[in-house]
Parts: sequence; structure tokens; C-alpha cells
Amino acid sequence: MRIGFDAKRAFLNKTGLGNYSRTLLLQIFQSFPENQYVLFTPELDSEFAAEIQNFNNVKTISGENKAMASLWRSVFLSKTLQQKKLDIYHGLSQELPFRIHHFSGAKVVTVHDLIFLRYPEGYAWIDRVIYNFKAKYACKHADLIIAISEQTKADIVHFYDIDPGKIHVVYQDCSSEFKEPISPETLINTKTKYNLPDRYILTVGALNKRKNNDTLLRAAAGINEIPVVIVGSGNQKNHLENLASELGIAHRILFLGHLPDEDLPAVYKMAEVFVYPSLFEGFGIPILEALNLGVPVITGKNGVFREVAGSHALYFNQNDYKDLETQLKKMLAQNNVTRNLSEDLQNHLLQFQAEATVPKVMEVYTNSLRINGTHVSQQTFKKGISALLITYNEEDNIQEYIENFSFADEIILVDSYSTDSTVEIAAKHPKVRIFHKKFENFSAQKNFAIDQAQYKWCIFFDADERINDRLKFEIISITKTDSDFNCFYIYRDFYFMNKKISYSGWQNDRAIRLFRNGTVRYREDKLVHEQMNCHQKVGRLQHRLQHFSFRNVEEYENKLDLYARLRAKELFENHAEPSKFKRTVKPLYRFAKHYFIQFGFLDGKEGLIIAKLYQEYVSKRFKYYDMLKTGSLEIKPNKVHHP
Repeated sequence: MRIGFDAKRAFLNKTGLGNYSRTLLLQIFQSFPENQYVLFTPELDSEFAAEIQNFNNVKTISGENKAMASLWRSVFLSKTLQQKKLDIYHGLSQELPFRIHHFSGAKVVTVHDLIFLRYPEGYAWIDRVIYNFKAKYACKHADLIIAISEQTKADIVHFYDIDPGKIHVVYQDCSSEFKEPISPETLINTKTKYNLPDRYILTVGALNKRKNNDTLLRAAAGINEIPVVIVGSGNQKNHLENLASELGIAHRILFLGHLPDEDLPAVYKMAEVFVYPSLFEGFGIPILEALNLGVPVITGKNGVFREVAGSHALYFNQNDYKDLETQLKKMLAQNNVTRNLSEDLQNHLLQFQAEATVPKVMEVYTNSLRINGTHVSQQTFKKGISALLITYNEEDNIQEYIENFSFADEIILVDSYSTDSTVEIAAKHPKVRIFHKKFENFSAQKNFAIDQAQYKWCIFFDADERINDRLKFEIISITKTDSDFNCFYIYRDFYFMNKKISYSGWQNDRAIRLFRNGTVRYREDKLVHEQMNCHQKVGRLQHRLQHFSFRNVEEYENKLDLYARLRAKELFENHAEPSKFKRTVKPLYRFAKHYFIQFGFLDGKEGLIIAKLYQEYVSKRFKYYDMLKTGSLEIKPNKVHHP
């Protein structure tokens, strides 16, 4: 593969994102020398340049005009990426160049944290706007996202409504300096250089409010005479010095400021205990640094910190300095606590090391090529069409469906253990391949069907949907050409109780029904009203399909009942408890929306029935949510249809 990287931070940043970028790049270069790598940076003048570029398969490209370097990286780089014929471009610091959609290769971005959204008071207004715009744009346009922790993944889903299936958690590692033996001479020299005490509590990080050093100082005030060494700089230093004076412990608080990389491991190593009191982080790399050096750790119980430290730290409530004081006393007084925390530590640390993380990154690259679609091998899928269908008790429709879609090269049927003759009827046709899967939700069933398809193009229609010859020939024509699109919308004509519905919100309905295999998935977090992710521009077919949705009210009511159960489960799993206002107003609004706003009254009595059924659907959603809270709701398949 030919892979490009945004390497600005790797060349120009000494900490944080710079350390992440350098560590990952060096690990990738060493582990996968068969690939070609291209690094893009505004400037080459860097103390890290020699280390990063010391590989035969690595080429570096920098902005020619320093005055325009930032603009080149953020805007014009997309054109350069296309010219360099890269397979993949990876933004290592939660941004991608604007107009990246013009780059035909796969796009990957690493997101470290969205702290500027969780703690906006710590950032200038203009910085928040810029950071948010860049991160949101990158998440939207990336084929896949690497999050450095489950916490960061959850934030991406929460703030940007990104499909969790698009986000892969790959932990980061600390620099190799924290894994190497430290000589006694180095320890002595470092202790002398910084006038370190014989025993001390250590914390490392920026001096700002979120790092919560107030709590550490208040806890330290309750412990007899052990000094606290604080490494880092920031705008809270004066505040912390004043607080230490107020607490009467200024004489045993040592502020070292920012330390050179070569000195920091020794400062860690000589600490009696490392405390990381931060309120919130995307990862918490100092915890990993301390653990690799065998230093006992105490950190917060809320947030990402358990992901990093596991069972190898003591935890405290970050808002309770007395709790931290208790944990410090326990750690300092009992050697057996330290021994227990160190048991099986090396196995815990393996998940952060290159042997575990770099293969996961390469897997993301491979999957991004598949999703992007432009690099799917022609040998991966046969030329032709796979028709996909999910079923439960469709004996009334299955024969006609198979005849309607017999032009496909295969029909994949995923059945949720029908109790009628659906499977027996389908099994008589040579093109049908039958799979059985217990019904979980619509997205899971459909993604499973996609995974079984053998042909280059897929069509996904319901058992009660039909296409005429004009639409059939349009589909066949698309699949025989080298289309610029991976996905195509098809508009639908709905028939309810044998009457065509022209309004009620269905008049402009469309869905992706034709797509290139290996390029799309249904969103894992959408259990009902499922959505297909197509990260490139979507085409549109001219001819419409006919959806003979329901012959009577009972069938439609059953469908909406299942949707209500699944929607309630979706809300429950996302901790989105509906308010009293929503419970009261939303059912009434749903009726008004279908009947008045979307002109359902023009559909006659059928329009009124549809509006009432949707009002009932919303009310049931809240009822089933309450049943889920008590554990009394069971979800079983019904006749399964697209919404």
C-alpha cells in the first residue's frame, strides 16, 4: 500500500500529539516495511526529522512557502494527495484537509479527545469553533475513525452522531524511553539536577483547572511531610502556589515546570507514588508511562482512567480530596498494596504495545479501502448482482419476490426462523442461498446478509417490494458500467390497503437499494429506521419501485409495534430517557405531522389511519422503554420490512 500521513505534529510538537504521531509512525515503518509511506508537513526543520525519515520507504513532502504552510496543509493538500496516487491518507491529529472528498483514496482520521466540547471553559471561543469544525468535518468525511479509547469513541458518537461501527478503538502507547532500564548514575544525576527529595508524590500534566491539582494539594495537606513534585506548566501555577501557602504546605511542593524528554523517566522512577487527579482525558498517557516504569498509580474512578490502568491502580472520587488522601495513605503505608497492583501488569501493558496496536491500525487501513470502494479487488467479488432479503413468515410474498428478482446472479435469504412455508418455497429455487439468523434488529440482520454476498453489486429490497422492467434494466445497466457512485437511491411508491398513498409523508420517500459490495454497512446503533452509511456522493435512479406494504390495518400495526420495541431498546441503550414533555407532546405531534403537515388528509380514510397508527407507535415506544427498565420486555421478529 501507498499510505500518506499528516505528519505536522510528528515533526513539530514535542509532547502530546507529537509523541503519539512519532511513536505510531516509527512502529508502522518498522513493522510493515513492504509499504510506501509519504509524510506531509508544513516544515522540515525539526529535531525529530532525522529519526522519522531514517527509512528507505519513507518520503517527506513539505510546504514550499512557509507563509502559506498552514493553508497548504488545511486546504490545498487534497489536490496533492490525489496527484501522489495514495491508497490511504491518515490524519493523525483529528483533522483532514478540507475538500478531502476530492481525494479518491481511503480516508482515516485519529481522534484523541473532544475535551473542548466537554470542558469549553478551558478554551478560547475561537479555538473551540476551529477545533470543533475540523474534528466534525474529519469524522464526517473519513471512511473510518480511530479513537484512542472507548471514552473518546463514546464522545464521537454523542457529540457528532457518528455510527459506532465506523469507529475503531486502537490504544496508543507511550514512548520507548519509559520502557528502558535507567542506570543508577542517571537517577543520581537527575535527582541532583532538580534537587529532588528522597521520597515524593509525583504528578505530571498541564497546570489547568481540568487537571484537578487543587484536589491533590488538599489531599497532600493531610499527609505528614511527604513532598509533592509537580511537572508541567500552565496558567494555574500562581493559583496552586497560593493554595499551597494557604494550606501550609508550600515548603514541600516543588514545581519543576516542563522537563526535557530525556529527564522525565528518571523523575517518574524515583517517585514513591504517581497521582493523576485529572477530571477528564481522552486517554491519560502519563498513567501508562508510570505503569511501564513500575511506579504505583492512583487516579480518578470516573472517566477513561480504568481503561488505561485496569486493576493496577487505586482509584478515588475526583471531587473528594478526602478520598484521595485515604488512598494515598493506603498506598504509602502498605507494601502489599503495591505488590497486588503489580500482579500480571506486563500482560495488561501488552494491549498498548506495538505488537497489539499496529496490526489493528493496518486492519483499519484494509477495511477503509474496502469501505471506500475504489480499491476493492475485482477478484474479491464476482461480476454480477446479489439480491439480498431478510424474512420472517413471508410465504405470501416469497414466490413473487424470487420471480421479480430472478435476474440477479444469486438471492441471499436470511431468515429469522419462520414458522410458515417461507424457507420451503425459497429452497426450490436454484439461485437462492438460505441462511438462518436469530433476529436481533434490522441493522444486524441486513449486515449479516451483506456479508454473505458473492457478487460485485448488491440490491436490497423487501419481500413485498416490486420493480418493473424499466427499473430492472436501469439496475442492470448501472452494474455493467464503471459507475462513479457506490450507492444509489431509489424512490418508492407506497400502497396501503391496495391504495396508492400520495401524501402522509411517503410522497418523497427514498432509500439506498443498490450499492457496490464491500463499500457500505448499516449503522450498528440504529436498531430501527436503519441507515446505510455511504461515505461518497450517492447516485439516484430515475425509475421508482412499488412497495405493497400492507393489506390491512393489523399488518401495519404489528410492524409499528415491533419498531416501537426496537426504538425503545435503542433509547434505553443510549441512556436517552424520554422526558414527561416528550411523552405528552410527541405522540400528538406525530399525528399532526402525518395528517396535517404532510397532507395525509388528502389520502382520505387511509391517511387518517396512518396518522393514528403513528401516534400509537410513539406512545408505545415510551411504554416499552419503561418495560425495558423493569426487564419485562421481550423483542421477537415480526414480518420484517424496511421503514
